[in-house]
Amino acid sequence: MQQLVSGDQQNAQSTRQNQIDNLMKMFNFQLDTQKEMDSQQNNAAKNNDLFKGTSGPSGASNYLAQSLGPDRSGTAEQIMKLINDTMADPNVVSGRHPQTDANGNVTTDQITGKPTTMQNTDQYLEDLLRSKMEGNGGGYSSGDINSAINALLAYLGKLR
Repeated sequence: MQQLVSGDQQNAQSTRQNQIDNLMKMFNFQLDTQKEMDSQQNNAAKNNDLFKGTSGPSGASNYLAQSLGPDRSGTAEQIMKLINDTMADPNVVSGRHPQTDANGNVTTDQITGKPTTMQNTDQYLEDLLRSKMEGNGGGYSSGDINSAINALLAYLGKLR
C-alpha cells in the first residue's frame, strides 16, 4: 500500500513539474513572439523612412512612392520626369542662373554687357520645378507640388 501511495505522490509531483515546465515553455514562447513583433515593428518604422539617407533619383523616387502611394504611381512618374527635367536644365547643370530685376528682366553687367548670373540656391531649384509644374496645364494640386519639392530636396540630399 505504501508503494502505491509513494508511486502516486511521485506521479503527482512529476505531473506538477511537467505542468510548470510547460508553463515556462509557453511564457518563453510568448516572450520570443513579443520580441519578434517588436523587431518587425522597428523594421517597419525604418522602412517608412526609405527616402531618408538617400539622394539622387532613387531618393526622390522613394519619397514620391511613400508620399503619393501606389494608387498615384502615374502622378509620381510624371513628377519624377519634371524633377529630372529640372535637374537637366542648362542653368542647373552650370550651377548658375541669370539674375533678374523686379520685372523679371535679365540684368546685365554695365561694364561687360553680359548677363549677370547668380549661383543656384535650393529656392531657385524649387521655384524652377514649381514653374514647370504650374506650366504643364496646372493639373497638379498644391499637395502634389509640395511632394514634388520635397522629392527634389530628397534628390539633392537636403530633405527637411
